[in-house]
Amino acid sequence: MTTTTNDLFTTYRMNDATDVFAVAYTDVNKPADGHPVRVSLIPADEMGAYLTTSRKSSSHGGGAVLRFRPTNTYKVDMRNRYGAVTVCTYGELVETLENMRAVAHKPRKLNLGHAVEYVLCKRWGLEWELDDTPHTVKGDITLDGVEYQVKWQGASL
Repeated sequence: MTTTTNDLFTTYRMNDATDVFAVAYTDVNKPADGHPVRVSLIPADEMGAYLTTSRKSSSHGGGAVLRFRPTNTYKVDMRNRYGAVTVCTYGELVETLENMRAVAHKPRKLNLGHAVEYVLCKRWGLEWELDDTPHTVKGDITLDGVEYQVKWQGASL
């Protein structure tokens, strides 16, 4: 983790309500329908090891932003250190997103991260709802008092 990434993540964590990151990824960077979508549960304080820093576009202020863009090496490390569960295929995840958009009030707002949230909620026996509550207040999913923040590969924090 570079100094900039470390500094940004330290600041991020100071105000973050997340206990665990539920990170979703495929084994390849450009997945096709049949590729498995895996989820690893990473303690929030250890997530910085898997983050990078990039620049926002000038239309969004041009500043630095933290991103979860795991390399293949990071993906193997996450599976080895934290385990991983296959929750669906990439094609099933895309289909879930399309179904969610078909009934959503603001369909363009939904992304693959929301689809992962939905899949995890169903897997864990919870109801999913679109929630704009900031990460400083609570996670994307709360289960047994644990706040989970869900991230799909390529997501910004």
